[in-house]
Formats: sequence, C-alpha cells, structure tokens
Amino acid sequence: MTERLEKFKENFKNHEITVICEHKEVQRFQFRNPLDGNYGFNITCADNLIALTGDIYELMITQGYSRSGLAFLLSHVTRDPWYYFLSKVSNRDSLSEYSYKKAIENLESNFDDGYFDDNDEIKTKDDFKNLHMMDEGEYWGEHAYYSFCNEHDICEPLSPKVLTATTVLQIAGLQCFVEAYEKLKKG
Repeated sequence: MTERLEKFKENFKNHEITVICEHKEVQRFQFRNPLDGNYGFNITCADNLIALTGDIYELMITQGYSRSGLAFLLSHVTRDPWYYFLSKVSNRDSLSEYSYKKAIENLESNFDDGYFDDNDEIKTKDDFKNLHMMDEGEYWGEHAYYSFCNEHDICEPLSPKVLTATTVLQIAGLQCFVEAYEKLKKG
C-alpha cells in the first residue's frame, strides 16, 4: 500500500494551491499543476464537511461533531493507516474492492495459523491456487471466499478487500495538498 501511495504522489509533485476563499466557516482551494492541470482538484471544507471534486473523482467526508473540515483533514489524512479518516467517507462502498490475491493471502495466513491441519483437501499453501471459484470477480469471488471460510470453520475471516486505486490516488492527492498547505501557512 505504501509503495503504491508513494508512486501516486508523483502525480502531485508540481501542484500548487490556489486559495479560492478562506473564511472562518468555509475554505475552498484549488490544487493543480499550473503547467498541465492533470490530476487537479478542488477542496471545499466547512463544519462537518470535506468535499473533493476534480480529476481524481469525487469524495465527500462528513466527520461529525461540528468539527472544522480543514482541521480534520490536516490532522487525519497523513496518519497511517488512514482507516479512521476513510471511515468518515459518506459512500464507503466505493473505497474498496474484492481482491482474489488478498483472499488467497488471507487463507495462507489461516493455513500458517493451523486452521487446515485436519483437512484432507489442503495440505500445502499451493492447494489454495486450485480455488479458482474465488477468482470470479467482485460479487461471486467474494461470495465464494466467505462460503469457503464458513465450510472450513474459519469463524472470523479477514476481509478480502483492498483499497481501490482511486481511493489510494485520492489519499495521495490529499496528503500532498496538506504538505503544500502547511508550507503555504509557514510562508
């Protein structure tokens, strides 16, 4: 995840902040590369709201308890992991997707923990590679994964989901924005 995040940050290395408005209640910024505009986006912050729109799609964060959106962004988007920050996104379904690779990694971890010691079907980690029914895409693959875990008495299986590329790109953009904002404020 960190490697992919750092790679995506390269898209924002020449971006600059334009302050559109900065009032006590509402702050609005444009963050874009002045040479080509690629990966440019606008951020609007208000009480209990951060709205991101632009080339990296849309994201709306409602963090609750009447807190300044900008203060929340500045204090939470650079933390690792970002799950608390992402838990405040209004449409969390779009943040992650099923990953066959993650499903197999989870099962291999369960294998290491001894879940399959008494199983005649699975003697080595290579036996998981024969579980092609989990490679059927988002819905059926995830369904097959949880069915398999249930059949083999894995009571609390790890999630087979990973953050989407768009989500990681948005985090990278927001982290670069925060770095640029902090430099701007220091003068």
